[in-house]
Amino acid sequence: MPVAIHGLAGAAIGNKIYLVGGYHDFEDSKDVWVYNMDTKTYTPGVALPTGRTYHNMVSLDACIYTLGGNNAIDATVGTSFLKFCPNVTGSFDEKQFNTPRFLQIIISFELI
Repeated sequence: MPVAIHGLAGAAIGNKIYLVGGYHDFEDSKDVWVYNMDTKTYTPGVALPTGRTYHNMVSLDACIYTLGGNNAIDATVGTSFLKFCPNVTGSFDEKQFNTPRFLQIIISFELI
């Protein structure tokens, strides 16, 4: 990666790995790096709305879902759910939940 970072998450869509957030230079990062497995290069992606560390990510079909995490300044990060479809919307859609236990409803969120 172009920068040293820890606490980030990653997920793959096709031949690209999306590396999101993390902790760099004493702050929660909004950075998104896209690694192309064919060209073996990194390019910057669309930034997160809020920096986050130690979050979870998964890809499903052509979208990436980012769940929870930590942010030293914004406590709502722990109860947020981001959806990113790079070939469709090109930006993150964010949902907030009332409780950190929102993971129980994530499965039904996209199926409804």
